[in-house]
Amino acid sequence: MGSESLAAKVCAVTFFLVLLVGRKYFVKIIIRVDSLVNRQLMRLINFVYRPPNIKNSLSLSQLGVIRI
Repeated sequence: MGSESLAAKVCAVTFFLVLLVGRKYFVKIIIRVDSLVNRQLMRLINFVYRPPNIKNSLSLSQLGVIRI
């Protein structure tokens, strides 16, 4: 029964060590993905909600189009 307890403790300690060491890399991956998602969302929002540029548009005569 003593070896089972020792094996369980070794497994638990190993698990927590892996969590502590892997946390640094996992946080970096999450931050990288989060910033990528935020950039893509901002591009989408700017594309979808861009108001039409009516003031700076040229008229048909300025474009050289003659309506018949």
